[in-house]
Amino acid sequence: MTTPGGKEMSDGVEVVKDLDVEVVAAGQEALCLLGSAWRGDWSDFDGRTLRAQLQEASDVFAGKLTLENFLSLTGICPRGHWTFHCSPDCVTTQKGTPEA
Repeated sequence: MTTPGGKEMSDGVEVVKDLDVEVVAAGQEALCLLGSAWRGDWSDFDGRTLRAQLQEASDVFAGKLTLENFLSLTGICPRGHWTFHCSPDCVTTQKGTPEA
């Protein structure tokens, strides 16, 4: 069975071949860090913001956005918290990217 676009399907699910393991790993890391940041600070929860951030995370899976760009756009530290919560001993800048 194939989709209207000609892609293979198995039991109604599109078969994905030749996944870029690094891109998938970056997407998984993006979702984990996003979850950690939201878990650590529910004080200003906004569903529209989360929806936009999840869309940006899906762009990491699609290879349209790097993990570093995702962190910068969302304001998440590579340690999994919002950059405005970075402590003085955190080795990140306020843009969410590791210092050199």
